Amino acid sequence: MIVGIVGTCGAGKKTLLKILVEEQGFRDSCKYVTDCEVGEELVQEGWRKDCFLVVVLSCWQQVAVLKKRPFFLLLSIDAPLLLRFRRLVKAGRCTCLESFVQEHDRQLYDICFCHSGKHNWKETERYGKHCRLANLLQSADIQIWNDDSLNNLRNKIHSIQISNLERLRPSWNTYFIRIAHLAATRSNCMKRRVGALVVRDNRIVSTGYNGTPIGTRNCNESGCIRCNSFASAGHYLDECLCLHAEENAIIEAGRERCKNATLYSNVFPCLSCAKKIVQAETL
Repeated sequence: MIVGIVGTCGAGKKTLLKILVEEQGFRDSCKYVTDCEVGEELVQEGWRKDCFLVVVLSCWQQVAVLKKRPFFLLLSIDAPLLLRFRRLVKAGRCTCLESFVQEHDRQLYDICFCHSGKHNWKETERYGKHCRLANLLQSADIQIWNDDSLNNLRNKIHSIQISNLERLRPSWNTYFIRIAHLAATRSNCMKRRVGALVVRDNRIVSTGYNGTPIGTRNCNESGCIRCNSFASAGHYLDECLCLHAEENAIIEAGRERCKNATLYSNVFPCLSCAKKIVQAETL
């Protein structure tokens, strides 16, 4: 496993690195990933299950070298602007708030300034290709907000369990429940998005989502009067035209293929669906 750390200035990247090395069993690679050659060296070191490397990264080009690998995890750390400034002042690394804010904007948003304080488009274009930290922070697999004490940061890191290999390759249960969430995006019900799937022997038998039956107008296109009248939850269910995700998945699979299978849903089934699940002998 290779863990890459990205973060804003003063957010606590070195502190995070120290905690991972001293308390989590990681090893500092002590390498700056500036090109593909160095990135490949890290790949050769960190692909094994028993090897945990950590490296501090600063731009998208460095991350791109490692991001394509299945054993790479990107970790971001950030903190409020003024808190980071106070940390740097205390460490003797910064004295001017305006300069700090300008550097902050340059790193995160590719914005550079002239000495007069005006936006320097030429410098922005030059630096913008190398300092897009805002995109990196948002694309991180794990995001840590370091706005409290050192002990609080340490507790956060321990609770996250970064070295858990399921973060790199999810278990079957995690894998299927994520697919259920994906199936829910096809829902056309005005009330909520629900997705479900029937799985047997770790193979997907069928998927389902809630919405009106085939051949009828979608619920979000006024196909179900009950849902579009904003009826309270649990009321006038006998007038609802929408199929639930669980029963949709069971109908698609059929009883024979549902027997001894497992049904995954992103919500807890209602009583009506629970009866159908029992009748289909689905686990």
